[in-house]
Amino acid sequence: MCDRRACVTLLVIGLLLGTCCAFAQETEEAEKVALSFKDTPIQEAAQQVGDMIERVVVVGEGVQGEVTLHVDVPVALALRTVAATVSSYPAEAVIFCTEAQACGAAELKTDKSVSLELAEETPLSDAARQLAKQGGMRIAATPAVAATKVTCEFEDTPLVEALDGLAKQAECTWVQGFVLVKVDPDKALENFSKLPTGDQERLLNQGLDALDQAKVTPGQMDAMLAQGYQRFRGMSPEERKAEIEWAAARIKQLSALLHNMNPETQSRVRAAIAPMVERGVEFFVHLDAAEQAELMPIMNAISTLE
Repeated sequence: MCDRRACVTLLVIGLLLGTCCAFAQETEEAEKVALSFKDTPIQEAAQQVGDMIERVVVVGEGVQGEVTLHVDVPVALALRTVAATVSSYPAEAVIFCTEAQACGAAELKTDKSVSLELAEETPLSDAARQLAKQGGMRIAATPAVAATKVTCEFEDTPLVEALDGLAKQAECTWVQGFVLVKVDPDKALENFSKLPTGDQERLLNQGLDALDQAKVTPGQMDAMLAQGYQRFRGMSPEERKAEIEWAAARIKQLSALLHNMNPETQSRVRAAIAPMVERGVEFFVHLDAAEQAELMPIMNAISTLE
């Protein structure tokens, strides 16, 4: 049990600090990119990764912080990896941008229609926000065009036509890109806990199915653990204490939910961490006694998963 505790402790800290990338299908032949950032503002890091993947990326409301990351990842995971370092995730969106910024597809398959009247000049970013509510999708604008003033009078207008109309007024264009969306782990866990047990198991098993197909190399795991722990040690003692208390409470809550699920699901969850145990233990045993003692509340919480 000590080995499992050590492994999961490090994984939890990695998640808290946003350094563990989400698992996705990957083959050893997948093209990789080198992510190298040191105290880089997320806006700048997101733009650089957007250039790498040839997509326009907008940093959403509430997403802030600096990125310090040095790791090779598959191209498909590059943006998700950077977003995770500031507790966010990339969501597909329609993005208004300048012609010079435009990259990616400018096609949208939707039969949605919208009705919106803006008699007074309104920033394009605000118009996009109102349009998004009716269109049922994320719509945003890059800082280069966000403040451009527009007016409109759409009455049961096809969404694509409305997008074209606003873009023409703002002398810009629109493409399909990404918005970095702030993650609220407490809210997510609260919503998850309110679901019927059967729905919880279905969602959990979907995640485990994806994990079964994932291939994270020992080297990648070592890099994520080391960088995550380094960032953790860079916090003040008070910040570390708060993070540990938060993690311990969430683990106990997850443990209570897990114990209400069927034995097969419980077994799958426990088996899912097995490949990571060896790397986590090897990292953990090199921590000094004071560092291990600091993590003890998390260890005790993880014991409830047994």
